[in-house]
Amino acid sequence: MSVLKRIVVIVAALGAVAASLFIAQAPAQAGGYGCSGNLVENKSLSKYGVHWGNIYLYWDGTNNCAVFVKNSSNAPGQRAMTVEIESGNWVSGQWRRIDLKQDPGNYYTYAGPVSLYGANRCVRAAAWMDVPGYASGKEYLGKTTDHCG
Repeated sequence: MSVLKRIVVIVAALGAVAASLFIAQAPAQAGGYGCSGNLVENKSLSKYGVHWGNIYLYWDGTNNCAVFVKNSSNAPGQRAMTVEIESGNWVSGQWRRIDLKQDPGNYYTYAGPVSLYGANRCVRAAAWMDVPGYASGKEYLGKTTDHCG
């Protein structure tokens, strides 16, 4: 095999390895970050003009599961974070909570997963994170829409 052919084979192999590493790091549509099921919502969370991360909400046919994945570019290192998932129903225009689960802690990448039974009720997820330079303590970043079923 000529030197040129060897170089082409090596470059092709390195390209395939690099592509597989990129693909392996993308969030899965059928479960991800310890959750199972299908992705119901990917909610981007921004405050003070800064994108802090995303809430991923999953549904597996029985349970809902949520994680908050921080944007490491805007929030490097370990951060105090909380992801919360809540189920309930709307009764006469008022939210009636059925269940609530949280995962508070100091994390480098994401908070969660948290999951709860979600059949025949509404489910939503929310996130908080320490955003030094903008607020003291954990700041509420936002929530998903209510998903009812």
